[in-house]
Amino acid sequence: MEFWLLLPIILITILGGILWTTSIKNIEAKAPIDVLSIILSSLGLVTIVYFLSIINSSGVQWEKYLLLAIGIISLLWFYQRQLKLDVPMLNVKLLSNKVFLLGTIILIMLQMIQFSMNILLPMIFENGLHLSPLATALRIFPATIICSLLTLVAGKVYDKFSGTLLIPSGLIIMVIGLAVMSRVTSLTSALIITLIDILIYFGISLSFAPNQSNMLVTLTAEEQTDAIAISNTFIQLGSALGTPLFVGILSGQEQKLIATGVSKITSLYSGFQLSVELATIILIIGVFIALYNENLLKKISP
Repeated sequence: MEFWLLLPIILITILGGILWTTSIKNIEAKAPIDVLSIILSSLGLVTIVYFLSIINSSGVQWEKYLLLAIGIISLLWFYQRQLKLDVPMLNVKLLSNKVFLLGTIILIMLQMIQFSMNILLPMIFENGLHLSPLATALRIFPATIICSLLTLVAGKVYDKFSGTLLIPSGLIIMVIGLAVMSRVTSLTSALIITLIDILIYFGISLSFAPNQSNMLVTLTAEEQTDAIAISNTFIQLGSALGTPLFVGILSGQEQKLIATGVSKITSLYSGFQLSVELATIILIIGVFIALYNENLLKKISP
């Protein structure tokens, strides 16, 4: 049933693409496909994501860290290969630009948390508060709508004041929201959790798009094309890394406590608190990165 509900949206999107997308028929792309780059990037990301998903599980530890080592080596090899190719799969040379590099780190942090909250909160609503999937969706929906609307406002504010105010402020609001969310217990109502979620997404709306704009400020028009490709890749990377990390921590803590005789509900909330505490720490680091990045931009700007 859920997939049928998506069908009208998909059809409207296809129709909009046909009616309003500019024709690109006359543009010829002759970039070669480097098979080894595809293999290295895929192997690196898959092994690291899988490592994060099993890090708290029982089993042979050296096998887990072997996966991590394979992932890191594959990505480093991929990075070095891109530097040598005439037409790289990703123009990783842009990462030598400190403003762009720090922006990508913030982007990954934001996406890790944004995507993961949409996985963690349903676990609390459904398994902790015993709400139906529909009731759960309705409690997550307000934060998403508010974030979408405020992103438009944030863009207007960015045009006037740049990201100096917006990005650190948005991250600080997220830190406050996550810190409060990490104190959620089985006695916390669904309404309170929804309001905290809205606060977190309010912070996301202030920082996400302005941070992406900041990433492009110091790049040439030609470099910005490659930068957008890297940015989109890192958005996917953040989603891929965040979910196994935070869900893995929640599940690992939950199983650990259940094994000691703690109730399932208490164990669930303990795991949720631990994963959100880690998210809070990550965002605190993100605040300092954003402040440092804004300071770099002030020095570069005329």
